[in-house]
Amino acid sequence: NASNVRIAKKVESKLLEFTSRYTSADEKLSSRAKLLDKLSSQVDEYNSLATSFDHWFEEIRGIISSPDEDEFQAQLPQIAKDRDARAPAFEQMQNLGKALV
Repeated sequence: NASNVRIAKKVESKLLEFTSRYTSADEKLSSRAKLLDKLSSQVDEYNSLATSFDHWFEEIRGIISSPDEDEFQAQLPQIAKDRDARAPAFEQMQNLGKALV
């Protein structure tokens, strides 16, 4: 019957259109998911570095605020070594932070 053929062609046309739209949306979502995964990894790395520095700064604040001047003077060379050793990680944290903004 001619009516059934026409209806079948309309349904087929709508199905093709739907499939095309679904495929396009799926590709966009997949692309965005990859971008969000990458961003999430960068945020996790930044957070880890920032937490590490925060703990280190708390230790330094404790030493600096100590009333014992001799203890502070004795630990000063080690603090300087730690600071220098942490410089690359600090730079990495800064770069990650700038990239995230």
